[in-house]
Amino acid sequence: MQDKTKEQLVEEIETLRGKLAELEQEKAGRKWMGELCDNKAKYRILFDSSLTGQYVTEIEGRIVAVNKYGAEVMGFEQPEDLIGRNITDFYRNQKDREKIIEGIKKGGVRSYDLDIVKQDNSIINALLSTSLIELREGKFILTSAMDITQRREAERIINHRLKFEETIADVSTRFVGGTDIDDAINASLEDIGRLNGVSRAYVFMVNEAGTMADNTHEWCATGVSQQIDNLKNLPIEMFPWSLDELSEGKVMQIDDVSKLPDERRVLAGISHINS
Repeated sequence: MQDKTKEQLVEEIETLRGKLAELEQEKAGRKWMGELCDNKAKYRILFDSSLTGQYVTEIEGRIVAVNKYGAEVMGFEQPEDLIGRNITDFYRNQKDREKIIEGIKKGGVRSYDLDIVKQDNSIINALLSTSLIELREGKFILTSAMDITQRREAERIINHRLKFEETIADVSTRFVGGTDIDDAINASLEDIGRLNGVSRAYVFMVNEAGTMADNTHEWCATGVSQQIDNLKNLPIEMFPWSLDELSEGKVMQIDDVSKLPDERRVLAGISHINS
């Protein structure tokens, strides 16, 4: 065998090193591809099993991917029913889309309160977070949505309860202080009217004989005409049903006056009210 020169040996060693480097790169590439596939699978599992609605949309709003909870939030049974629909079709206020896009341009949107119109036209409150993502196919918007309707309703009930207790405290304070009784009644009627979101609040006084009733105090919301002058010297026999209910300590709630018998519409007709 012919002896190899030093230069030949160095050249062979360098060749071997190059092949080893290629093998290492190939091995690393296979490992990277395996991890990438694993990551995609893990991401898909997270996307599908998320307890918040997950939506991937094109910049214009067309839905290209959605998880099962996201479909349920919109009132659909299967995610496939939403593919191809425009997510803005479910916004109650289309101006929200402009605000969300502006937020995305600034880095994303966090905890945006949005009203959503479901498939059955019912309205829910949702909390949205959005961000811009880049996929192989291009840029898309990733949106997470959580139905917070029950939370909002619970907050509304608590706030109304607190406002109710505050109103009762204010009314009580007026009548135990030195305030003029008429001023106290008028101020209290306003508080009660605003608390309940009504147009008018009245006080009627029945005479000692129990035969006539007068509207003595009235509060009207802005833009509502007063009727106090039209509700004087009213014969009690005009309202037998109302007096029977009130004498038993009952609360009368009339949602639609037009559905009541004629004798029960007399007072409403005089005062021009509907409920």
